[in-house]
Amino acid sequence: MKKLLVSSMVSCLFISSCAFAKTSSRKVEKIVLESPLISLVDGKWFGVNGEVFGLMLKYRSKLREKTYGKMQADGQKIGFYEYEGQKVTLLDLCKIESQVEADSTLTKDEYNAEKRALEEILDLAKSDFIEIADQYGAGVRSIKEQLLGLIKVFVEKKGLDSCFLLVWGSIDADQEEEAIRSQLKTFKDFTRFYVELSDFLEVMANSCPKGKKQFIDLIKKARQGK
Repeated sequence: MKKLLVSSMVSCLFISSCAFAKTSSRKVEKIVLESPLISLVDGKWFGVNGEVFGLMLKYRSKLREKTYGKMQADGQKIGFYEYEGQKVTLLDLCKIESQVEADSTLTKDEYNAEKRALEEILDLAKSDFIEIADQYGAGVRSIKEQLLGLIKVFVEKKGLDSCFLLVWGSIDADQEEEAIRSQLKTFKDFTRFYVELSDFLEVMANSCPKGKKQFIDLIKKARQGK
């Protein structure tokens, strides 16, 4: 039974690895974390082993779909959230939020109605993140003590200012939902967290060659029916 479950999971994650390979090339710079902390987790059974590596790719893929939309058969991307009858992405909602704030023609009632509508969608988006994290973030959560140090290296290399990613890295898994719901109050802040977390997961994958090799080996074994 365990073999069947692993085989099924790896087959599914293979799709994520292909997407990872395609989207990684779009980056101007490829950051690799060279911290000694990497050697503590890369390829280790308790760290970034093959299964955790695959889950990281899936985690990142899900975050990017919510941010940028899901590719359709016609090559167009479509969002997961509905605003005024249209399917929109988190990036779209950031723009809408900004437009509402800047629109001086809105009456007070119109402004409050727009804000309530956006707040409802933001609450839904936060619930989606919690669900994604529960499904694919277990491996990442298990190494959070080491992860915070790696996040600090990532933030420094990216030249980021204070960000929620550091907060997320410093708290226990059972504190994540409360922190996300209480501290990320706008689509701007929420989407920034999505982008920075998905970028960090990509950098982690780039920095864990042993975990990557184990993941590839899992795919090969699944294809061979072992």
